[in-house]
Amino acid sequence: MRLDKFLSDLGIASRRKIVHLIKSGKVKINGKKVTNCGIRVNPDLDLIEVEGILVTALPKNITINFTNLKVILLQKQIKPLQ
Repeated sequence: MRLDKFLSDLGIASRRKIVHLIKSGKVKINGKKVTNCGIRVNPDLDLIEVEGILVTALPKNITINFTNLKVILLQKQIKPLQ
């Protein structure tokens, strides 16, 4: 995946601002400054820093289990208004 696309997909900044950050030398991959926007990165293997802050990939799938939600709501007692 291209570095600029990866960073913009994370919501760090727009793609144009990411390109500006990369060209100004504020992005590092595995501890080395990068000035080429088209470099390919592997988010699972490469350590990517933007302005000294380590950036990690978001999990691809998030699963939420709603099967016990009904039981939890039914167990809560609602007191009538007086």
